[in-house]
Amino acid sequence: MLSSRIRALEESATLALSARAAALRAAGREVISFTAGELDLPPPPAVLEAVGQALARGQTRYTPTGGTPELRAAIAAAIERDTGIAYRPEQIVVSNGAKQSLYNLLQVLCEPGDEVIIPRPYWVSYPAMARLAEAVPVLVETRAADGFKLTAAALEQALGPRSRVLVLNSPNNPTGAVYEEAELRQLAEVVLAHPRLFVIADAIYGKLVFDRPAAPSLLRAAPQVRERAALVDGVSKTYAMTGFRIGWAAGPREVMEGCLRLQSHSTSCAAAPCQAAALAALTGGEEPLAAVRALLAERRRLMVERLQRLPGLALVPPQGAFYCFPSVAAWLGQSVAGSCPQSTEQLCQLLLEHAQVALVPGEAFGAPGHVRLSFALATEELVRGLERLEGFLREQAPAALPQKPAAPA
Repeated sequence: MLSSRIRALEESATLALSARAAALRAAGREVISFTAGELDLPPPPAVLEAVGQALARGQTRYTPTGGTPELRAAIAAAIERDTGIAYRPEQIVVSNGAKQSLYNLLQVLCEPGDEVIIPRPYWVSYPAMARLAEAVPVLVETRAADGFKLTAAALEQALGPRSRVLVLNSPNNPTGAVYEEAELRQLAEVVLAHPRLFVIADAIYGKLVFDRPAAPSLLRAAPQVRERAALVDGVSKTYAMTGFRIGWAAGPREVMEGCLRLQSHSTSCAAAPCQAAALAALTGGEEPLAAVRALLAERRRLMVERLQRLPGLALVPPQGAFYCFPSVAAWLGQSVAGSCPQSTEQLCQLLLEHAQVALVPGEAFGAPGHVRLSFALATEELVRGLERLEGFLREQAPAALPQKPAAPA
């Protein structure tokens, strides 16, 4: 009954685990979930006011497929502030979330058999989107010693005659890695030396960093790559607006015209009131964003300190986004709650059932031996969940795993 491409498609592991945790909660279990990729905060007040005002004005009909002129102009202004690159509004296509923007670009850029270069660990949907475009995902290993960042040498080695797209996500989900300008320039040099290669810069977490106002931008670091690059962003993560489903892509005119044609036959425009809300977010000033960054920085501190004390865990602290991605490889093959987990999927299942904490196994990100924990949940819940995790792991830790000092009460 189903097509071969859908039969080969797996459900998003992050959404599946969130659903499993919700089901346990519905059954009366007090599960603390570290799985979701969304803030526990409400959007800025100006955003909610804008929705009501848009409805009162009757903004309930179709907009242009690529977005309202006002929103596209605001996006162009924001990109120029952040990158120094000026895009015309017609070079921007507003979609139903950054996820659709990524999907559009891969459909527009790839021929069957083309290769999409994806650094590993990766966001769960990149390889699936490449396959849906009839392209071949080429997964390039990164190392903890390099901060989980793709090097120019590794990129060069991965390229071949069918290489078409490099997907570069900074700050990265799941590792929290942030590329510095010098690293971006080195990668851009490799891209420019391969005329067929195009870069998709996924900057959805670009403003969620902890030691500066924003992550370094590929386009600012290497403006000469602009004709071979598209920038993807949105309001979901930065402004706690995941349910509004507003994202966008900006890039060369021909590529964006292709995205516009594709979207006109799939979803048409994004919802008009949500576009008004996104406009309010982009034009509402930096004050709400500064408060979000300060809150996330404190939650990051709490989580990093706790995880670094746990037996058998090794962590590269994240520099952006809102995830920690520790290695738990030392726990695999050990006795845990009467079982012997051979994979992080099995370990996460044991943690869910016995410690009542939900984590995302690294297999979902192409990184077995790791788990992802979000620190976007409420601080009190975060602390309670980490206490449960620590208590369970200390109780179960075999003698082969050296104990670390316990976290202070």
